Amino acid sequence: MQARLVLADCRVALEQAELAPDPVALRLSWAALVALHGRQSQSLRRAIDARWRGWHADRAGNRAYWSFIEAERNNVLKVYDRDDARAGQPGLDVAKRALAWWAAELDAIERAAGEHGA
Repeated sequence: MQARLVLADCRVALEQAELAPDPVALRLSWAALVALHGRQSQSLRRAIDARWRGWHADRAGNRAYWSFIEAERNNVLKVYDRDDARAGQPGLDVAKRALAWWAAELDAIERAAGEHGA
């Protein structure tokens, strides 16, 4: 699944953000972390759509997506409103939890699509 490559790239971007020597390097790594995405097959698209509906129905249970992944992606890609303080250590800790949430969601999507390990 292409999303696994994206998740791996996000982990590398997170590592680079943690080691960033200055605010500009941190901002660039942060932008890469929240902006990555990939393509998918029809069966994966259906499974993703089903999960998406679940995320909408249970926003409180999917806070990692709504309060971090989606919010930061919109900040970087649509507004480019970069609060360097949020991209600091507390933001990196939230990013780690969000990547763990995302990995679990990818597992569920792959199982639903019958494409685990694709």
